[in-house]
Amino acid sequence: MKVIIILGSIRRGRQSEKVASYLAGRLDLRDEIVHETVDFREPALPFMDERLKYLDSPPEPVVKWGESIRTADRIIVVSPEYNGSFAGVLKNALDYLNDEYEGKIVGIATVSGGAHGGGGCFDALYKFFFKMGARPLDVHLKINKVASTFAIKDRMVAASEYADEVESFLEAVLRRDIDE
Repeated sequence: MKVIIILGSIRRGRQSEKVASYLAGRLDLRDEIVHETVDFREPALPFMDERLKYLDSPPEPVVKWGESIRTADRIIVVSPEYNGSFAGVLKNALDYLNDEYEGKIVGIATVSGGAHGGGGCFDALYKFFFKMGARPLDVHLKINKVASTFAIKDRMVAASEYADEVESFLEAVLRRDIDE
């Protein structure tokens, strides 16, 4: 099973990177799971003026982005909440694609520096993926006070406070019977 983890922010000092790294580490412990993390910092995608399928000469990063989603069995989005929704850079990337989302299982993890965990971000991403024909899960991994809860040490991220929630979230995302 191929899982794509999407980092929903390019902001300097972003905390979502810690959660994405932790999820990747947990996926590494599972047999028959391959994963890739998509980070829009490098290479940056140009502003979307047309969906990938309609571009005559699409930029290589856009082609690679589309291929990542097209070949994924599962998608996990890790995003902070920006003004009650998600970051523009993520919206730009998501809008390049359309058919690539059809039927894809999507798990949404939101992060927050405070105590609210990004409910507005979850709602906006859920609505987006549902509209695109994907299958966003009702299960929501909500990480509060992310800067103090997740600490990076030698690429491993310590997050004992959220260990059970992370495992439940991954179990929901990876369920094989959900494909039926």
